Amino acid sequence: MHKKGITEEVAKKRSRRTVKHQRGIVGADLAAIAAKRNQTAAIRTQARIAAIQKAKTEKKEKESKKAKVRCAHSPVFRALTGLLVLLPSLLVHLSAPHQRSRSNK
Repeated sequence: MHKKGITEEVAKKRSRRTVKHQRGIVGADLAAIAAKRNQTAAIRTQARIAAIQKAKTEKKEKESKKAKVRCAHSPVFRALTGLLVLLPSLLVHLSAPHQRSRSNK
């Protein structure tokens, strides 16, 4: 307190030093983190290259599927399938002998 003649001795508070430790995070336990830290650069580059190749092949497969679907839904494809459905009836109609209408006599 700030009063005349009164003195209090206050001991300095000791601060505790924190103990450093490691723990796992969500999705990776401590062993997995330590294994990744101890990897060499060559192993990391090989893993990166493999992941890139895998992603590229998946993208190509996805693009080819998308192209097939796009082709099946295109207006030209739908028109051709419609013609293929009508083709047997058109062939029957064309193979039958023509008859003149009576109004042209």
